[in-house]
Amino acid sequence: VQALIVSNKKIKKPAYRLLFTGIVECKCGSKMHSHKINGWYNYECNKCKKIISKNKLEKEIINKLMNLKELEDLNNDNIEIEKYKSELENLNKQINKLNLERKKYIILFGKNMISEEELEKLINDIDPKVTYFKNEIKNIKSIIETKKITGKKENNLKILQDILANMEDTDREDLYKLFKLLIEKITLISRNPLKFKIYIK
Repeated sequence: VQALIVSNKKIKKPAYRLLFTGIVECKCGSKMHSHKINGWYNYECNKCKKIISKNKLEKEIINKLMNLKELEDLNNDNIEIEKYKSELENLNKQINKLNLERKKYIILFGKNMISEEELEKLINDIDPKVTYFKNEIKNIKSIIETKKITGKKENNLKILQDILANMEDTDREDLYKLFKLLIEKITLISRNPLKFKIYIK
């Protein structure tokens, strides 16, 4: 049943990406995700349903991030490459998991435990996910190779600050991916006053 639930999930980009969705943990320990009400996006806890203003939370997190000593590692290409390699490993694990599911469904079909229509539906749900992960791998490998070839020591922290200062909605998806690579989690300590702790990977 769990395998079927996973296979039925569609991979699609949200209409509007919150920068720290799924990274912020509520005081109750559950993840906080995007919640839209009256045309405004906010962070909502999956469990206790408490809501925090997107503008307030993201502004405070970004301010604190820019002052973290750990972010100086952004200017070390070797450390950055290792983070990308770790992401590659995770993506390959996801592909292997999906391929195992695919083989399992083929075996079930061979034993007449599922119909041809059911098999086709399950395979059609898995294949786009594999393609998505493979494209992500290709993009990350390209980034790694570019860094190895150029060997440039850019001020990545300054670049990030500039992007955040002039951020547009079209930048949010890429920034979200970057923060997923950098941040392990952000735990909420209190809502008022707003206090939290950032854990860097």
